[in-house]
Amino acid sequence: MQEHLLILRALERGVSEQRIARALGVDVALIKQRRDLLRGIAPNAVALLKNKSLNPTTFNVLRKMKPTRQVEACELMMAASNYSPSYARAILAGTDNAERIKPARQSRPSVVTSADLALMDRELQDIRKQLAAVEASYGRDMLDLVVAARYVSQLLGNQKIARYLDDNHPEIIREFCIIVAATLREPALPTDI
Repeated sequence: MQEHLLILRALERGVSEQRIARALGVDVALIKQRRDLLRGIAPNAVALLKNKSLNPTTFNVLRKMKPTRQVEACELMMAASNYSPSYARAILAGTDNAERIKPARQSRPSVVTSADLALMDRELQDIRKQLAAVEASYGRDMLDLVVAARYVSQLLGNQKIARYLDDNHPEIIREFCIIVAATLREPALPTDI
C-alpha cells in the first residue's frame, strides 16, 4: 500500500508512469497495477490494512466483495494475522452471493455413472481389506511396543546406564524417555541421574 501511495503522489506531481518504471527498474504495467491497487476497495477496509504488508492479489480478491464484506474480511484477516491471498479466497468462498459483487458460479452436479459406482465400490472394498489388515496387526504391534518400552524403562531405571547415556548420548536418552512416557504413561525423565 505504501508503493501505491508513493506512486499516486509522484503522478500527482507530474511524474510520468514510464519515468517511475525506469527509475524503479520495473515494467510500466506493474506501475499501473500499483496505481490502481486500491480501486474498488472500501475506505474503511483500506484504513484497517494501511500498516499491513499484503500481497496485491489479496486486494483482487477483496474487490470481489461488497464494501461491508470487505471490512468484515479485513477484520477476519487481522484477527488471524493472515493477509495471504489464499486466506482471502477462503473468506470469499464463505461469502454469501448477496455480499459479492458478482454471484458465485453454480456448479452443475455431476452425473454418476454405473462405472463410477463400480469403481468406488472396488476402492471401498480395497480400503476395507487394508483396514482389516491394520486392525489385525494393531494388537500385536501395541504389545510389542509396550514390552519394548517396559524394557527401556527398566534400563533407564538403572543408574549406571542412565548416567552413561546422559553423559555420552543425551539425544538417545531424551528419545527413550519420550517413548517411555508416551507408551507407559510414566515420567519422561529418570529421576536419579
